[in-house]
Amino acid sequence: MPTRLEGLQPPDRSILSREKRKPLFELELSLITPMFGGGFSPREIDPERPVNAKEVRGHLRFWWRACHAHRYPDTEAMFRDEALLFGQSAGVDASNNVFGPGLVDVVVHVLTPQNQIQPAVCDTRDPQPGQPADRRPQLRQPFGAGDAYALFGVVGTLEDNRRSWRVAPATMVTALKFRVLIREVGGLSHLSPEQLAEIRTALGAWVHLGGIGSRTRRGLGSLSVERWCEKSDPAVQAPSLEGVLEAVRVDAVIGPPWGVPALRKGFLLRRTAHNAGNGSEHLQAWRQALKVLQSFRQIDHGRVDYNSQSKWPETDAIRRAVTGGPWQHTARPAMPDYYPRADLGLPIVMHFIVKNGYARPEPSDRRIEGEEGRSRMASPIITKALPVDATQSVALIVVLDAPHVWDSQAPAVKLEPGGTVVRKNPQLNGATFSGPLTVGATTYTTAREAFRAYARSQGFTEVII
Repeated sequence: MPTRLEGLQPPDRSILSREKRKPLFELELSLITPMFGGGFSPREIDPERPVNAKEVRGHLRFWWRACHAHRYPDTEAMFRDEALLFGQSAGVDASNNVFGPGLVDVVVHVLTPQNQIQPAVCDTRDPQPGQPADRRPQLRQPFGAGDAYALFGVVGTLEDNRRSWRVAPATMVTALKFRVLIREVGGLSHLSPEQLAEIRTALGAWVHLGGIGSRTRRGLGSLSVERWCEKSDPAVQAPSLEGVLEAVRVDAVIGPPWGVPALRKGFLLRRTAHNAGNGSEHLQAWRQALKVLQSFRQIDHGRVDYNSQSKWPETDAIRRAVTGGPWQHTARPAMPDYYPRADLGLPIVMHFIVKNGYARPEPSDRRIEGEEGRSRMASPIITKALPVDATQSVALIVVLDAPHVWDSQAPAVKLEPGGTVVRKNPQLNGATFSGPLTVGATTYTTAREAFRAYARSQGFTEVII
């Protein structure tokens, strides 16, 4: 017979009313970068409820795992404790534990009046003078030239043969303030001091390292804490980022279970005071962080400009895989059949454009992704603005300790359409490749290691977690 997991007994009837649940935390938060999505419909803002409790609970669960996964030897033990706090759909797990409501309740109140919620600018713009029609144009305010990198897939539609971009008016907002209440459900079980500390750490990680809405790993929906209140001690201040990291460091490292991104054994890259002063405006700080990743993967470090050949090997490898022949671009040295950027997150869309004076046919677009049913591997890299006061932020990059594509448990990496399995061994079986994996005088084995070095070369200081 199933056994009820300790702490998940049905709550007492007297506390089913939310007003009678014990208050734990009360936060007032505001956006410092545009928020994408967040409503009940994908990619749309619900004007009556642009932020909802279900969404906040989902972000808190992710950051609870990121902060505490290193304690657990396997996912079953980790999800057991997570379900104890945040609940899980009713059912029985592999150990015969019965799940249901958790010990905490999340309530969200939007404080900005509906008629004052500021949507992102809906605008189109032709390419810059001299820019080819098939190149990505720039976006007007509040977006800058480099913002399209974060907004790829967010920008609503491509129109007129890729000549203009439109920001769909119902998808993004740039100004919003809301309140988050965390309450204890109570009943026959109550939070322990250790569980309360875990929730506090997860809240701190979420507001400092995460955000609200979609594309938070690219810095959209970053938050600033305007008020933090703990009902157990109203004098307690919001945890600093350093306080969150210290709370993560105190436990012995047992895991994390494979497949769970974790803060422990990851690292932060923060813009140094020498280059950023005491901070910069929120959007500018976000762009500083985003620019490092964009430059590494694309323009500057990855290739000189949009009219030049990529220094990465994936394009030639795809051409060879599609044609079945010894394809090599004549303007650069031979490259191995290697897909190093797969370790920065999947899927990757590769778009081929016929260059002027280039007669050889190009393949159609290809996606580099995991095998069917496991096509996605979330990027371990977060680029965002970290607020230092009401108007200033510093650029922050977080690299989580996350699975690698060459791990034995990782899915096969394939080209779609077609299903061609591609090489993902970082050692290349003795083959050599430098290209963008060379930073300064050192050639690194993996894209993550090279990115880490590249960020340092761009004025970021590294902190090991």
